[in-house]
Amino acid sequence: MRTFNLHPRMRALQVKDEEFTAEIQAPVTIDDIANKNLL
Repeated sequence: MRTFNLHPRMRALQVKDEEFTAEIQAPVTIDDIANKNLL
């Protein structure tokens, strides 16, 4: 993870928890909204 921290958008992701790696994602699709019940 350390090398990614040089990128400005990655700097916020210095958290060691696996949970927070979910912040880097592909754009949400309509399928995702339907499947994950985001609405």
